[in-house]
Amino acid sequence: MTFLSSYRSLLLLLRFFYSFVTAFSCILHTHPLPSRCVRTCQTITLPWYDSYKMECWGAQGGNGTQTNNSGLGAYVSGHIILSKSTALFVYVGPQGVDTSNTNTWNGGGPKGTQPQDGSGGGATDIRTVKHSESNGWGGTTSLQSRIIVAAGGGGSDNSPVTDRTKSYGGGLQSYSGSVHSMYTQQIYGATQSRGGYCNAEPAYQGVFGMACQSIGAVYCGGGGGYYGGGNTDYVGIGGSSYISGHPGCSSINGYIFTSGSTTMIDGIGKSWTTSGQTSGGAAVQMPNPSGGYYSLGTGNSGNGYAKITSQ
Repeated sequence: MTFLSSYRSLLLLLRFFYSFVTAFSCILHTHPLPSRCVRTCQTITLPWYDSYKMECWGAQGGNGTQTNNSGLGAYVSGHIILSKSTALFVYVGPQGVDTSNTNTWNGGGPKGTQPQDGSGGGATDIRTVKHSESNGWGGTTSLQSRIIVAAGGGGSDNSPVTDRTKSYGGGLQSYSGSVHSMYTQQIYGATQSRGGYCNAEPAYQGVFGMACQSIGAVYCGGGGGYYGGGNTDYVGIGGSSYISGHPGCSSINGYIFTSGSTTMIDGIGKSWTTSGQTSGGAAVQMPNPSGGYYSLGTGNSGNGYAKITSQ
């Protein structure tokens, strides 16, 4: 056997040995603040030149005193080729809480002081720069380094809202419009360049990387995301999602997902495929992080999830 053939055989053996699937998740418990939920940055070093599939699911918002009225999380995925050993930092958002007016880890907005309110769900993202703030996920440079982001859904309350799509984790943007015919207020969803807000409550607008972090008296928390959703009196506004190089998204040099490989599905199970979209397209089945698929037109429920797979 020649040296060259032996070297190739060794490379194939090593590639087989290092083929892996790495998954990160928050473990769902009935306790409002799950003690086993990760809620911390998780670091993974991808060893060498290879193609990887990255998938992120945003977390559902908190329900307050309601039952599953909060916005569901979005899903994003894509294939990326890394030319060298790369350290990545994974942040998995937990579901918004129902009973405590604290901010949700990784960008979800806090619930109000009333028991009927729920806080926003955290975003799930993968970055190239670790956080620098004491909250365990923040920092402008770190947030700017996110290469893929799945938006979290907004929290809910017991208002007579007939259209809760505004609270679902968004695609390129989350949904805008009125939530009920009896209200004159208008909700404006989070986009690729600004946070979501309600025109009657502009002080509670989301910002880059997070929903509004201020606590109001009767407000529902917005969802985390590329840009976060706003906190409103009716529904927490969902955040927006992001994939480097996806149509309608900016690109991060050296970390651009392969053209045609990306998928973006919002929290109501609609796809975002073109840069000009202002609302979701066709209803599709979102992959379920536990296996299989969600029902047609359904987003991610519970905590967020992230998965990196060697291709």
